[in-house]
Amino acid sequence: MYLTTKEYFPHKIYTTGCADMFTMWINRYLYYIAGIAGVIVLVELFGFCFAHSLINDIKRQKARWAHR
Repeated sequence: MYLTTKEYFPHKIYTTGCADMFTMWINRYLYYIAGIAGVIVLVELFGFCFAHSLINDIKRQKARWAHR
């Protein structure tokens, strides 16, 4: 009895293409990817707001020093 290559090495032969597997992976983990992206956007937005607040505080402090 002769075994075909696919029967002999079932874990080493991939029958699905890279693009197909990638789209399946994206579809499977889409909610996780979107959640992580949303968290990153929120962190960036808070960072932007805090940086803007810090800049305004520095400008306000410099204005106080200029009046003395």
